[in-house]
Amino acid sequence: MAWLIRQRSEAKGLLDSLKKIEKDLPEKIKAAQAKVAALDAVIPFHKVVVDPATIKGIRLKRKAIYPYGVMSKGILDCLKKAKGVPVNTAEVALHVARFAQIPYSKDQNSFSFVGDRLKAMVQTGLVMRHHDLVSNGFGLWSLAPHLLED
Repeated sequence: MAWLIRQRSEAKGLLDSLKKIEKDLPEKIKAAQAKVAALDAVIPFHKVVVDPATIKGIRLKRKAIYPYGVMSKGILDCLKKAKGVPVNTAEVALHVARFAQIPYSKDQNSFSFVGDRLKAMVQTGLVMRHHDLVSNGFGLWSLAPHLLED
């Protein structure tokens, strides 16, 4: 029964987050369409003639703030030092910044980068989640039990 409850809560959490995205989507689409239309109106005035309809869209990626592998090593170091006691996302993000010897700054979005990496590490079985999926506060994380034995 606990498994069914957990599965239902995860599915409900996903549904709630998708509904929030769906609610915000029409406004974001209108803003993006307005920006594209404004750029399409300006492009014909340039010396080089380009048909705006031929320009393909691209998706921007967030710039990494930590070198490859450093964030994962910092997360694992933080959770190993906690010795199985759950640690919140803010503490993990601060530890990772210190581990990488990079000044911690809220405007760098390091909190969301670390949170995203923690979620991925849950999927691979390295980290355990100790919070509700729909909570708006800091998540609680610990190292998977099979890694604590080392």
